[in-house]
Amino acid sequence: MRIELQHYEGDLQNLKDLEKIIPEKRKGKALNYGQGEGQVQIDETVWGIYFGRKEQYFIQYEEGSISPSRFKELWQDMIDHLTVNFTADLTIDGIHEGDPNV
Repeated sequence: MRIELQHYEGDLQNLKDLEKIIPEKRKGKALNYGQGEGQVQIDETVWGIYFGRKEQYFIQYEEGSISPSRFKELWQDMIDHLTVNFTADLTIDGIHEGDPNV
């Protein structure tokens, strides 16, 4: 499960910047940052943030254990938050309509 931010003109270069990814209605914190990569905790999940080429970041689910319905709600909150708060094109990979496991 991964979200790609393309053509993002902002910076994600420290822990404070990484916290911008966390939706307002979710609990979370930046866990670490170094060399263009980092991790944030959102509710009971951990997401990795990776720098791609210029103006490109990947936000990828890495670990956590929540029910499929809560994960789907979290995923939607993240998409909504990123769409409103980041000037970027979003590409979503890893979620398939009708998948009973999502």
